[in-house]
Amino acid sequence: MITNPILVFHSAYPDRSEVESIPGLISVWWDGSSPLLHGLLRASRPSELYIQDVLLDTASSTDLPKLQGRAWQAKPVSPRVREGRSLLVIPSSDTHMHMFEALLGLSDDLAFRVLALKEEGAREAMAVLGIEVDRIRSGDVGRHFGLLVANDWGPAEKYWVHRFRKIGTPTACLQESVIDFGGPARRMRWVDYPLLQGAASVEPLGRRIVFLTGNPRYEQLRPQAMPRRRKILINSNFTYGIHEEVRDSWLESVVSACTSERCDYLIAQHPRDQADLAKYNRIRSNSGNVQQLLVEHDILVTRFSSLIHEALALGRPVIYFNPHQETMLYDFEPDGFHLRLVNEAGQLPGAIASALADPSLPDSDPFFEEYCWRHLGSSDGKASTRVAAAMELMRTLPADIGDPLPIKGRLASSDYLRWQVRSIGRKLRSVIRSS
Repeated sequence: MITNPILVFHSAYPDRSEVESIPGLISVWWDGSSPLLHGLLRASRPSELYIQDVLLDTASSTDLPKLQGRAWQAKPVSPRVREGRSLLVIPSSDTHMHMFEALLGLSDDLAFRVLALKEEGAREAMAVLGIEVDRIRSGDVGRHFGLLVANDWGPAEKYWVHRFRKIGTPTACLQESVIDFGGPARRMRWVDYPLLQGAASVEPLGRRIVFLTGNPRYEQLRPQAMPRRRKILINSNFTYGIHEEVRDSWLESVVSACTSERCDYLIAQHPRDQADLAKYNRIRSNSGNVQQLLVEHDILVTRFSSLIHEALALGRPVIYFNPHQETMLYDFEPDGFHLRLVNEAGQLPGAIASALADPSLPDSDPFFEEYCWRHLGSSDGKASTRVAAAMELMRTLPADIGDPLPIKGRLASSDYLRWQVRSIGRKLRSVIRSS
């Protein structure tokens, strides 16, 4: 629970001296109308609450009782040289590009680039959308008013974040999905401004200034009628060396549980999951087909994954099966009904039977909308509008008011070089194997 003082801003940000005079202050950007802020305040006990005066003027009367706090008035913002420049957007995968797609109709000041040696479907997704595809180059630094990514912790992404930060250009990272904020990667800690998909991410991230925007990836999702076919979707997303050693036993346990409950199953194999699953009933999933797969099934069984949120947004109960006891710095807030946490294989058949037995899901169940507001910030379909507004405000913000982790230029460059060498090696080995 957050007990720090909270400052809510919208159209401007206070002088740095004012902010630094309040110990432990957390600054939160809010659009002024969505329930995103209220979800944060309901789960917090801030010692002080400071609210920009324009928000008190525009909030509805029903919101005012929840926004009692000290009003502060923003000083006029002087024009900055960032006017007239575009925002550079770097999608690291097809998933990122589908998320950024919603921004296309909201701003003409967007320029897209892909990373050399790391496209992961981004180039193809951009081509389908009719976007000019080009790699980011050193000449892009200094030509844009800001940089927007959805991954700031990879060697390539961190290198370019460093290049933009070095010359005082603001950088931002849009939360792509549920993220493990722990571990050495320090996700979403390297850019100036994190754009969070829900209030549930504020405390585990622990940043001094955040933007509550929601995630455009989920803004069109609504609960769908259950197929009632006793069909289970199994998500296999053992990727990048994370828990790949338990993949076989994990899948065997889930398939066995489905068989014992006389359920049909389909394994949705993540595009970066490289295992040979030919002996199972499986399909290669991607950002273009996974939502339809969820709609066609009654339950999702998965390990730590963004599909937990996608399934709940579509009104599907989820079983988070975690016999290998992975620990992640994100609380999905399982309620034991819509979202069940199962740690033992022997408990899995009962959990599946219980989830299938409820005839009410998802009809007239307020859980799904309330959960999506707290974790995804997208129930009103306006997450992309909030992202665009936050990026427009970034034109006026100083680049040094955030609290990003320091990036050592020489280390970032050497990490980037080593990553390039490894990537080229992997591509060469792939060519040799296929020839």
